[in-house]
Amino acid sequence: MAVEGIRVVRGPDWSHGNEDKGEGHVGTVIRDNGDETCEVLWDMGGKSKCNVGKGGKFELRLLDNAPAGVKHLSRRCAGCQKNTIVGVLWKCASCNDVNLCSPCYCHDNHDLSHPFQRIDTVNASSVDVPKRSNSVKMKALGIFPGAKVIRGQNWDFGTQDGGPGKKGKVEDVRAFGSDVGGRNAVRVRWETSGEANVYRVGCRGKVDLQCVDEAPGGYYYREHLSIVGKVEKKSSASAPEDVSSQSLLKKGDKCVIDMPETPLKELQRGHGGWSIRMSECIGEIATVKDFPNDSTVEVEYKGRSYQFHAGAVRKVYDVNVGDVVQVLKDETKAVLLQRSHGGWNDDMKQTLGKVGKVVKIDSDGDVAVAFGNQAWVYNPGLLTPAQGRKVDVLEEKNSDESSDDESRGSPDSGERVEIGGDLAQMMAHLLLLGALGGRQMMGPEEMFNACAKGNIGAVNTMIQKRKDLVNSWYKDLSPLMVAAHEGHENIVTLLLQNGADINARNKDGMTPLMVAIVGKETETSLCLIKNKADVNACNRQGRTPAHFAVGVELYSVLKAVLEAKAGPNKQDGDGDTPLHDAITKRSDRAVNILLSHPQINLKLLNKKGHIPLMWAAMKDHEFAVERLIEKEPNLVNAKKSDGYTALHIAAINDHADTANILILKGKAQVNAKNEQGLTPLHLAAHEGYDKMVKILVENGADVNLQDNDGDIPLHLALGGRRRTGGNDPFLQLLGLTVNPNAQNQERYNMAVLMLQKGADYNANNKRGNTPLEVCKNGELKSAVTRFIQKHRPTSRPSTGQSRAGGQATLAAEALQDLFSELPIPCVVCKDSMANTRLLPCKHKVLCADCCFKCRVCPLCKQPVANRCDLQGRIIIDPCRVQ
Repeated sequence: MAVEGIRVVRGPDWSHGNEDKGEGHVGTVIRDNGDETCEVLWDMGGKSKCNVGKGGKFELRLLDNAPAGVKHLSRRCAGCQKNTIVGVLWKCASCNDVNLCSPCYCHDNHDLSHPFQRIDTVNASSVDVPKRSNSVKMKALGIFPGAKVIRGQNWDFGTQDGGPGKKGKVEDVRAFGSDVGGRNAVRVRWETSGEANVYRVGCRGKVDLQCVDEAPGGYYYREHLSIVGKVEKKSSASAPEDVSSQSLLKKGDKCVIDMPETPLKELQRGHGGWSIRMSECIGEIATVKDFPNDSTVEVEYKGRSYQFHAGAVRKVYDVNVGDVVQVLKDETKAVLLQRSHGGWNDDMKQTLGKVGKVVKIDSDGDVAVAFGNQAWVYNPGLLTPAQGRKVDVLEEKNSDESSDDESRGSPDSGERVEIGGDLAQMMAHLLLLGALGGRQMMGPEEMFNACAKGNIGAVNTMIQKRKDLVNSWYKDLSPLMVAAHEGHENIVTLLLQNGADINARNKDGMTPLMVAIVGKETETSLCLIKNKADVNACNRQGRTPAHFAVGVELYSVLKAVLEAKAGPNKQDGDGDTPLHDAITKRSDRAVNILLSHPQINLKLLNKKGHIPLMWAAMKDHEFAVERLIEKEPNLVNAKKSDGYTALHIAAINDHADTANILILKGKAQVNAKNEQGLTPLHLAAHEGYDKMVKILVENGADVNLQDNDGDIPLHLALGGRRRTGGNDPFLQLLGLTVNPNAQNQERYNMAVLMLQKGADYNANNKRGNTPLEVCKNGELKSAVTRFIQKHRPTSRPSTGQSRAGGQATLAAEALQDLFSELPIPCVVCKDSMANTRLLPCKHKVLCADCCFKCRVCPLCKQPVANRCDLQGRIIIDPCRVQ
């Protein structure tokens, strides 16, 4: 049941995209439909019909039930000292008689290391919540002090607001007179009249206002909130699965990045930035170092530190053989995390959300989990402790029903090297069967078990009695494959001495050497190479031992297969050579080994049409780009069938370091055109990459070159739209949003730079439109128009000293425009828009929440004498919700 009037935020099963305008935005339940659904009116104006139990789905969390009349009489808040706690009560589990109201709990009153219990209503049972010291806070956004509002759905106050569409500013949150409930109304001062009145926001399920410019309303601990409609039991056990692991993170914890590269890259633009090496962390186990702010986690991976948005970081629990664990339910994340960690196949879908038992942990930390007689290998980031839970028993499927799909990785993985997944899963299953015991006979299964366990005595006995078992098959694996995969070199040698087929292939075309490499067993791999294993054999995907050695980073094995006459230019089913794979893995050592081979061919295209240099530009592998230029400098300006050069590829992907190397060391042609007449500058301008545009322009890119449609780069800078952004479905699924104004800022930067360099703002394309006429963003168009008007009659540069001085003046004035007029995010929190002017410098770089945190302007370093809002009214105190 959802009580009318309660204030809510999106919950764990949210399925309505951006209707609420992003996670943290607050809404009000305006009707309980009585069928385990309810109607929510979001502060920003959107409406959603949400499940609160229907179909087992829970789409809302309870932020505040004070508007619905919940009160805990005679329960004094240890923070604000009020004698009655309205809304949710938070009780310290370590101290006697320490209770907090929601505002004080979220403002971090009392000891953050103490555990608390949540009591939603007077008669409700208490529910344990994680410690606040280990939890991530979220910012509430909506109708709070500082927000701009207009009349809303239940408006019934005539022309108090001055008429439809007229704006007012929220001054405080309060109770609606003597009516039932608290924090269910706000006081608004209207811009037209200057008068202030009180309006309902939740009182009896009514909302009189709609927010047009949200304001922060303090913070909340997302995973501490109750889930609307869900019955929770008091428990001190570990958090259930729907408690997000990032809320439990603390320094020193293991963690994993569980978001695909494309949405993660876009999300990072507002949270610490992006570097291509951050993509290496995806799906890998890292360590939490610090928490720079409420929405950022600093992690360490392979000796490097990175700052990620907290929404992309998942806690990884320590597990041991014999532990009971639960598999994550989210299939998208499961597929992502399984890359290079045992792989993924459709049979694993049945294990999502299931409870199993750990039966093996390999040297890389990957975990084999059994569900009765079934077992699979998992990335530990997919597992959470489930001690005391009953293990789920899954039915075994016929091996003949397995998929014949030969693709490597999921659709999102693109070119990511995925190797040996099916083999790893099969080995986990067969090892489990061996551990469970079986018939005491002498056949292929017994030979398999002995080879897998390294029982050389048993293997030798069986060979003496039944030599045919040396080349027997069990579950599509030969004894030599099993011994090689498990690293038992003595058994490999024994089997070879007794006639084992060193190049036997299973149905996937895998040989013992490939299997040994996939198992990351260097010694057995070298043993097989020494015994003349076929180093040029290809499996059904066309992958050779060299491909596999690159994929698992066995460099000594890669050298050995090349020295044994393996061809360095073999292409797999995707057309990728081992060098393409080395670039994908960002493996500097593998690149060096392959480039040192005298027969290496750097002109081979994969099926995406990329030679290795283009592939390195695509992957932003600076080391490979530099080495390839040194090896074959005449390929720098080579073109794909669509006319793209390596520099085009770097530009459209915003790979700044790669672009610099191509231009400065490779002497790449900055004005090269593709088949559409687009230069690298056109592409970077269209995507809104201001840093890339600056690199290209400063290195001679022509700002007035036209493409086949007659567009100059300025047309695309003002009228273009980035291929990915805030509408990315993965970000919406996670409730994470990207600030659209950040891209406006980048496009303004680009426009000003190109105008300074002589871009013709009056240039007509073949449709007869100027750059300003193709700009559909009103704020951006106005800002650029103001800049142009200040610098008429021309934007073309002059010569000599006047040119340099003029450009410096233009740059300074443009910067003043940018930080005084154009909407930009607050430079401190980066979550809210800058809406406060600092005096006397007048720079608008901080939000109302952060403006009192700075005594000097973050931009010009001038001391701050005062602060005012955008209407010029002096701000006395920061806003606080009581």
